[in-house]
Amino acid sequence: IDLEYYRSDDLPDADTVRENLAELLGRLHAEYGKTPIIYTTGTCYSEYLEDADLGTDYLLWIRSVLTPPASSLDWTFWQYTPRGLLEGYTGGEQYIDLNVFRGSLKELQTLG
Repeated sequence: IDLEYYRSDDLPDADTVRENLAELLGRLHAEYGKTPIIYTTGTCYSEYLEDADLGTDYLLWIRSVLTPPASSLDWTFWQYTPRGLLEGYTGGEQYIDLNVFRGSLKELQTLG
């Protein structure tokens, strides 16, 4: 689930976002039988997720391109640039997102 700001005016209140997010997480888990991953920024995490009672089963994918994620965040994936260059990449985009997994190859393989 991608939870980030697209506009900075007229943002929904935290309780509304948390209610909608909890419902969406539950529906996705029920439909696919997999626990969704939450992709967000540090700012959105602080605003909407830090105090949310969503349980501890959700992995966090943090987008933080200027600095590493805050040490207080228990992230699993970190997108550190949206303008990466990768040797051998032959897709249509000049730049691609580059990410880090915080774990072993074996742990990553268990997520698939």
